[in-house]
Amino acid sequence: SALKFGIYRRKETGRWMTGSSANQRELSVDEASEIARSHRDQLKTASELLERLEEGADDHAYVELQASLDLQCPDISDKAWAHKYLFLLFPDRLVDFHVTHYQRFHLIRMLQEPVASNGRYVNGGRYAAIARQLSMPVNHLCACLWQSVEHPYRYWRIGTMTEKPRDRWLEMRDGFFVGNGWSELEVRQWVS
Repeated sequence: SALKFGIYRRKETGRWMTGSSANQRELSVDEASEIARSHRDQLKTASELLERLEEGADDHAYVELQASLDLQCPDISDKAWAHKYLFLLFPDRLVDFHVTHYQRFHLIRMLQEPVASNGRYVNGGRYAAIARQLSMPVNHLCACLWQSVEHPYRYWRIGTMTEKPRDRWLEMRDGFFVGNGWSELEVRQWVS
């Protein structure tokens, strides 16, 4: 739906609309212009934040980037369309998966632990580092991953506590994965 952009112009009537598919509301031209200006300004701010992000920035820098985007660009920081636009501007700093569970899924498939923070931008540095290590553009890395498995599947874990007293249930539930505490399983040798 075009509503994912926050506003759209209805083809049949030429009127500007906002809201959700179940609850749309008509906008005046001035209201639509104000939303568009706000999106433009927030995209500009996001672009400036990404411009300042150093090549090879670590996880902490990406978590700080996410926090800055959430604070300074609240209308676009969690929108896939904004992430796509910013990826076009900064293909060496962001990941070409615009949905967080795809980002997390493919990192886990590469035996990389995703960043323990939420947001569309927090794992960008991981993909940028892997792409640099492989001497390939991030979008080529993502295309290879996509070709191997298009749709994420879930991982399961037996138990939610780690060796350090930390409950991983919310992380597993929200990330659609589960792990197993292999180090705690008793190993037996079977003799035939």
